[in-house]
Amino acid sequence: MEEKNYEVKENYQDAYEKADAEGQSKVLPVLKDLFSKTELTFEQHVTDKNEIDIKFTATTMCSQSYYSVECKHRNCSHKVFKEDGYLLEDKKRDSLLGAYKKGYKPIYANTFDDGVILMWDLSKINFDSLKELDKPLPIKTVENKGKKKKENKLLQYNDAVYKGKYC
Repeated sequence: MEEKNYEVKENYQDAYEKADAEGQSKVLPVLKDLFSKTELTFEQHVTDKNEIDIKFTATTMCSQSYYSVECKHRNCSHKVFKEDGYLLEDKKRDSLLGAYKKGYKPIYANTFDDGVILMWDLSKINFDSLKELDKPLPIKTVENKGKKKKENKLLQYNDAVYKGKYC
């Protein structure tokens, strides 16, 4: 298995790189477990310049599948969003669906402080039927630079294709 592994370390270029690496460190073991019967090749990105955190290929003797994954860690319990929905910014959705047009299955993964991980296959979501959060959100997740209205949709718990624990 060929793999670049970005472990959580002490010195990152910036807070974005640290947040990306921490999110990926929670999602990767789950992906490896889910695809344990395949040969996996990962391409990880821990800089804000890449719109997709992880791309990977799962290969069996008969087929090859391609995935693009956006990882988002939320500093709360998954129950906080269970009723109203889990925020997906349109910018992230568009990046993943752009990769889908190139043959990658688009996966949006959220991890939470209570050890829960939820994953949605965005190719199976009807975005027209989803609600939008109508309030200003932080301009940047890892910096306190004010708030602004962001285009978004609220993913539903029942639409997640995977619900489990990451620790």
